[in-house]
Amino acid sequence: WQPAPAERAARDIRASRRVALVPVVAGALALAVLLHEALAGATPLTLLPAAAALVAVLARLANALLSQRALVLRLSHEARTDALTGLGNRSLLRRRLAEVLVPGAPPRALVLVDLDGLRTYNDAFGQEAGDVLLQRIACALVLAAGRGAAAFRSGSDQFHLLLPEDEQLERFAGTVARAAEQRGDGFRVSAGWGLVRLPGE
Repeated sequence: WQPAPAERAARDIRASRRVALVPVVAGALALAVLLHEALAGATPLTLLPAAAALVAVLARLANALLSQRALVLRLSHEARTDALTGLGNRSLLRRRLAEVLVPGAPPRALVLVDLDGLRTYNDAFGQEAGDVLLQRIACALVLAAGRGAAAFRSGSDQFHLLLPEDEQLERFAGTVARAAEQRGDGFRVSAGWGLVRLPGE
């Protein structure tokens, strides 16, 4: 068993906040010491160690905050990306569909590409070879769809594409789907597809 991505992200962010809290508290203490010494008429020699400590604390704080920001960005990316192919995942697909369905949004077409034969390929050549094949299929779909399209892996053997509306949409969608087909010595992976126009259908 492993924690869900959302649970793991929340746990990591809480841990990074605790790390950032340490230099904040230390910095506040060092600043209080500096103010106390200054008001007490301390000499520069006595203030110098406290000032150096404060600079070190502030540097650590800046580093902790930058690390936390990088962590949040990484977790956000992982939460909406398929780890194997690098395409958007189902969560990102739902978000993009919500944007398409907003009144006034440009019309788009949603294409489902369903692979047939992937399980047989995995049984014959192994899971690692199947993963490589999926990566190759993902690249082929992205290249065939071209600019203005967005590709998502929505299931183990399913992909979705959001395509711009076009007069030759069905022909183009068929061409894109066929790019997912793979064949070689002793195997064939075919691709079925369907499309729906949004937001009209």
